[in-house]
Amino acid sequence: MTKQEIGITATANLTNIQKTEVNELMEKIHQHDGTCKDPYLSNQYSYFPEMPIFISAYESGALVGFVMIYADEKPNEEVDLYVEVLPEKRRQGIAKKLVVRVKQILAQYNYSNIFYIAEQNFLKKNDSFLSANNLEVDNESLDYYMETTNPTVLSKNDSLSELLMVVKMAEQDIAKVVNIYSEAFGESQEASQMYVTQGYKDDKTLCFLLKKQDKIIGYCCVDCSKTAYFYGLFIAKGYRGQGYGTYFIKKMMELLQGRGVKVFALDVELNNPAAVQTYQNAGFKIKSEVVYLKEKK
Repeated sequence: MTKQEIGITATANLTNIQKTEVNELMEKIHQHDGTCKDPYLSNQYSYFPEMPIFISAYESGALVGFVMIYADEKPNEEVDLYVEVLPEKRRQGIAKKLVVRVKQILAQYNYSNIFYIAEQNFLKKNDSFLSANNLEVDNESLDYYMETTNPTVLSKNDSLSELLMVVKMAEQDIAKVVNIYSEAFGESQEASQMYVTQGYKDDKTLCFLLKKQDKIIGYCCVDCSKTAYFYGLFIAKGYRGQGYGTYFIKKMMELLQGRGVKVFALDVELNNPAAVQTYQNAGFKIKSEVVYLKEKK
């Protein structure tokens, strides 16, 4: 393969070496674009476990482009794409080659409702990107990416410490969590079972429970593969609006700091001001606005 040739590979799983390559690629992209959000480098939530969701572009053995397909639902639902190209290799057709391969894969699995994940900082620096690629922002799907290296410390006199307890989830808790997860997020039992079970099984993930008088009233997973990334967090209905969410995340960060974790991150929907406030109360700052792009019809 000559320097000008681009090799495209597709796989359902990444090796540790490949994950390192992607992380190094993303660091260069973030530094250039002023972006923050990383693609998820696991297929544990893929609806089709065998589906190739990591598509890589190599030039002379070096990673120059990457796509991650996030397809955790049935083919009639939406699928999200991270499309990333090394800044100095852009406008050379690499992204188009990657997307062509991606669409071939999606067609094989009957996915057609495609969204592209991007950040406002990138769009501001590339003001012709949307029109050049016939894309538009889906204004119904907007997130804040939030981060902190200085979480708010729990007061030793916090009254909730006497009412609440934060513990790691055990295997026997899965069935109970699935039921309240389904109710909290409006997911089917099948989907809830998959999310909770796979999160528990992942050796890079820690799952925490919030308990009140031994009753599970909250749940959260933390992906510790790079930063401590919080996802799936909820407080059960009937227990919201009482400061339990703020206490929960503060306590989890305290426990994780004891393990040596220094950076904490999460995504939250812009149209959920109560959740945004909860995370700000815990010390999180808005670092970026995440947008979802769709092709114009």
